Amino acid sequence: VDAAALETALNEVVARHESLRTVFPNKNGEATQLIQNELHIPLEQVDLRGASEADLQSRLTQLAQTPFRLSEGPLLRVTLLRTDKQSYALSLIVHHIIFDAWSHGVFLRELAGFYNAALHQKTLQLPPLSVEFADYAASQRAWFGSEDFNQQLDYWTDQLGDAPGVSEIHTDRPRPAVQTSNGANVFRFLSDDVHSGLQSIMRSEGCTLFSVMMTAFNVLISRYSGQDDLVIGTPIAGRKRSELEDIIGFFLHTLAIRTDLSGDPQFNKLLQRVNDSILNGFEHQELPFETLVEELGVERDTSRSPIFQIMFVLQHVELDWEMFEGLQTEPLNFEFGTAKYDMMFFVFETADGLAARLEYNTDLFDGTSMERLLDHFETLLSGIAANPKQTIGQIPLLKDSEQKQMLVDWNQTNFDYPSNETMHSLFEQQAARIPEENALYFDGEELSYRELNRRANKLAQQLIENGAGPDVLVGICIERCIEMVVGMLATLKAGAAYVPLDPAYPPQRVSYMLDDCKAPLLLTHSSLIEKLPQCESQSICLDALDWSVSEEHDRNPVTEVQAHNLGYTIYTSGSTGMPKGVAIEHRNAVALIQWAGQVFTPAEFSGVLASTSICFDLSVFEIFCPLGLGGRIIVVKDALALPELPDETNVTLINTVPSAIAELVRINGVPASVNTVNLAGEPLSTALVDAIYGLGTVERVNDLYGPSEDTTYSTWTLREAGQPPTIGRPIYNTQAYILDSYMNPVTAGVSGELYLGGRGVTRG
Repeated sequence: VDAAALETALNEVVARHESLRTVFPNKNGEATQLIQNELHIPLEQVDLRGASEADLQSRLTQLAQTPFRLSEGPLLRVTLLRTDKQSYALSLIVHHIIFDAWSHGVFLRELAGFYNAALHQKTLQLPPLSVEFADYAASQRAWFGSEDFNQQLDYWTDQLGDAPGVSEIHTDRPRPAVQTSNGANVFRFLSDDVHSGLQSIMRSEGCTLFSVMMTAFNVLISRYSGQDDLVIGTPIAGRKRSELEDIIGFFLHTLAIRTDLSGDPQFNKLLQRVNDSILNGFEHQELPFETLVEELGVERDTSRSPIFQIMFVLQHVELDWEMFEGLQTEPLNFEFGTAKYDMMFFVFETADGLAARLEYNTDLFDGTSMERLLDHFETLLSGIAANPKQTIGQIPLLKDSEQKQMLVDWNQTNFDYPSNETMHSLFEQQAARIPEENALYFDGEELSYRELNRRANKLAQQLIENGAGPDVLVGICIERCIEMVVGMLATLKAGAAYVPLDPAYPPQRVSYMLDDCKAPLLLTHSSLIEKLPQCESQSICLDALDWSVSEEHDRNPVTEVQAHNLGYTIYTSGSTGMPKGVAIEHRNAVALIQWAGQVFTPAEFSGVLASTSICFDLSVFEIFCPLGLGGRIIVVKDALALPELPDETNVTLINTVPSAIAELVRINGVPASVNTVNLAGEPLSTALVDAIYGLGTVERVNDLYGPSEDTTYSTWTLREAGQPPTIGRPIYNTQAYILDSYMNPVTAGVSGELYLGGRGVTRG
């Protein structure tokens, strides 16, 4: 490369275009345009011979991320980096305020022309520019307030006035409070079959490639987000007049194209709908995007871009890379670590075919997710090319391997368990097997399996006499105590299903739940009777009963209850308005108990802390898993009561929330006997996991919640190198029609895995 000729050519281009000599000084708090009469741009030269490609990438990234001073300029930097004896990289960094993608082609053509002339010490005579960017800017300002301006403004406000301003596409991480520009790219060429298929659709439907690809991209985002009303941005060159085509400057406009995908239309019908929106948008392309944002009164949100967060771009790559005499040139593709939007999807028509590049914000998305999105887009395009008349909901999205994984591999959740058993029959089997073993501890009192079974049998008989039976609901509103567990077991033994009610709930909530479930019986304490609302349920005060039992109470009640009958009904928090009862059958809980017996050891279940309110589904794990598997439960008011327990209680397993375990760790309140900690309800941080393991006694920490606040499943690290993985199977969740949940072990050695399963049925 002749560096002197290149620097001469560079400054010939700068002298020709006012935009490249423009700076924006601040006057009275506003940026103003100042065109410098003369400006010399030095060609910086860097010798990187012997450096690695990574070193070149690092230097190019540094050049790209070095900020400009708008008030002083220059607003472009050109660097020639020598990478080998005969190889160079040319870096052109220009501020977007004076340059757009179209300008890139103009700049390179003129740079090559002036370079070739300089090699032969000649002067290239280009026709003078009829207008400059300043002329265009002045005409645009004069256009504001005109009839055409108002007509375009009316069009866009009508189009977007009630449009959704937020894309609901799921992110891999929570959105930061302030939008970042940290980004990366994924890139691939699309298959020739896809390209030819789309060209066939273009011919048959009379549409451009842009319309077809934009429609397909809308379908993809709709399928990802669940939205059928989408607004996606797209840039337009903004050079409607021919005299603007040879000017360097920022003419680019942004259009917000709104698409209605409701009604599951055929793709070809949706294509016409989108094509009309695009053509209408092009007809009204003059209105600056920032003016539209102001006129719509969009509430500004520092976490996301206004109106849309996803952009679609179709580019025709027609640059002649052999323009420079004596040089073989080609574009270099490098990551600069930035992203303008949540996603910016580029489609390129090149000599080698159709290519796609996805620029994404790395604070929101993982690269693997974006690679998968490209996979899905290519599968979608293949389906569209094969049959453009199918409805958009029928177009395939998943590759065959993904379909098999999701529909077959991930559904291999069958395992042998006594499907005809009930929650209480599993407990009764343990009472017969180990009658003298301790089953329940509370406040210094201990009950053996025999004693607990006898008390439950005695109360169950009374419940049966009062009308309890299969699928009859029995309310339980009681403070945490031995009678609470007895009441739950007795209700099940009577064939009924229990409905937990927290005494701390507002009376209106308790009244609503009792009225909604129509429980004919209510187990409670005398001290709570006056606090309970008036209801039709018959109250039985457990503290007023005679709990003396004898051998006759060894006989378990015989009822008609079966595995398909209800075991309990738990009311949700009511985030949608009113609480809703989720009714769970015995067989669902039995599956949980059997699973727990495979995942947890008898030693872990030898001292389970029962600290969760029975109004939450985790209490089923704490109470019925140990009692159904021969373990022992320690009932306490809440997890923070753990340090107050006598040492001899020997708590081995606790379930709690991260905030509670953090406090227990802080006060050194986790007994040395605890070897397993299950955490749910809140995001779990790596620092807290490390602190728990730092106690030196806990052997296993399980995350029952999901993705953590400062890590992903792939970054859990081993506590001890070489340890085998401990993979969690589904714990379960009672707040969905398909009861899917997860348990992620945070143990030594390998990355965690996420498993879905635990099928259940809701009724009512």
